[in-house]
Amino acid sequence: MSEALPYPPFPPDPNSSQSAEVEMIDSPIIQGFNSTGGGGAAPPTFPTSSSLGCGSGFNWAKNLSSTSKIPESAVPVTISDSGRPRVKVSNEVFQRGAKLHSDYVVGIFYGKPPSYGKIWGVLNYLWGKDKRVAIHNLTKNAFLFHIPSPSLRRKILQHELWRVGDSPFLVTEWRSKFSFNPPSLDRAPVWASIKGIPFDLITPEGLGIVCRSLGRAVDHKPFTSINSAEVKVVVDLTKPLPPEVELERDDGKILVLQVTYPWLPPSCSLCGEIGHKDTLCPRVYGPENKPRDYGSDNKKRSQVKPRSGAPPHEHSQIPKKEIISSKQAIWKPVDLPPKDSPSMDE
Repeated sequence: MSEALPYPPFPPDPNSSQSAEVEMIDSPIIQGFNSTGGGGAAPPTFPTSSSLGCGSGFNWAKNLSSTSKIPESAVPVTISDSGRPRVKVSNEVFQRGAKLHSDYVVGIFYGKPPSYGKIWGVLNYLWGKDKRVAIHNLTKNAFLFHIPSPSLRRKILQHELWRVGDSPFLVTEWRSKFSFNPPSLDRAPVWASIKGIPFDLITPEGLGIVCRSLGRAVDHKPFTSINSAEVKVVVDLTKPLPPEVELERDDGKILVLQVTYPWLPPSCSLCGEIGHKDTLCPRVYGPENKPRDYGSDNKKRSQVKPRSGAPPHEHSQIPKKEIISSKQAIWKPVDLPPKDSPSMDE
């Protein structure tokens, strides 16, 4: 037979002095103390609660790295009338923070912005070729874009007006204070493609004169043709834009140029403002009065047209089962010939 296993040792009794003495003798601290010959000396002291930092004056930040340390502030704390603690922050602190955040760009949409996923996809396709663009939501129509590249950031700020689909938005550099209301688009820069330009007028000076009848030319794309150019012109969007313009030379010869506009800001027929479509109007379709079926992808039910001469409500009262499709066969009674009549085969 196999031997019985010994019973496990009982845990020491914390109230027993013998068990406490055994534990102290087995402790490596006591062994080291006894080996040094300090039998009559006092036992070693252990850290108290005050030396661990529970008392005042302990520096909890001495082991933090320099990059994550926060300097101690001497700003006085007061109690407001509502009973909450209050500190006063000077404008210089905001301005120093804005300088540290100079690699951020603010985008302010006209009207309700598109979805976050659509904004992220379009802007990372346009701007995120070197590094992904981080997007943060500031307000209902404003977003914060992180653009670490200085050259890309300058390019974005130079164009000023960008768009995601048919939703334009204004870009501006991050400041300690600015308005979230973008300027009106009644007069806004748009790209105009002009064809039929004489080769000697494809210059900055010549394009300024060519576009004078449209508005003020402010920028142009690199010249790739000898008779056409793409120019950014500040135009009056409250008036119809001409599809053709004329040039007159000193000898009286008239040249007709064709003008097309690749994209124009949408106009809302509900509020009359330029910059958003009817479906993104913030005044009509706000969160407080948004129609329940607005934006749903459900198809409208097909309505059966009433027959001619019948009142509109008469056909609508017919049950659905009684409505016969035009493709369904309709059986009619047929008059059979009498039995005594001669057959056609005879």
